[in-house]
Amino acid sequence: MPSLDVYVPINNSILVLVEEMKECLETKFLIQATQQEIIENAIVALKTQLN
Repeated sequence: MPSLDVYVPINNSILVLVEEMKECLETKFLIQATQQEIIENAIVALKTQLN
């Protein structure tokens, strides 16, 4: 069976919702990366104090 391109009209409100979801995920990933960096810096500081 051949593959066919299917074009689905997208409602403008769906585009807005997807954009908001994208921004939310980007923010959550940025927060997670920042928290990870803080934790790694704390571990380095604690190792330094123990030596």
